[in-house]
Amino acid sequence: MSSNVSSSVLKSEYETYLSLDPKEYRGQWVALLGGKVIAHGNDPKKVYDEANNVSKKKPFMLTKITATAFEAL
Repeated sequence: MSSNVSSSVLKSEYETYLSLDPKEYRGQWVALLGGKVIAHGNDPKKVYDEANNVSKKKPFMLTKITATAFEAL
């Protein structure tokens, strides 16, 4: 994400990330925008391309859900 993305947008996407079901997305790349999962899968390039298409060039969050990502929660 670019540095001109507001902190409220980042907070919103982070809150969405925390609300994800880790069993559903474990090991996958996930793209988030506007409080929703807009793309997910095992290939980060494909997920990025799909999210870029869906987002119409708006900044989105792309992250990988690891097996340990939610263990601390």
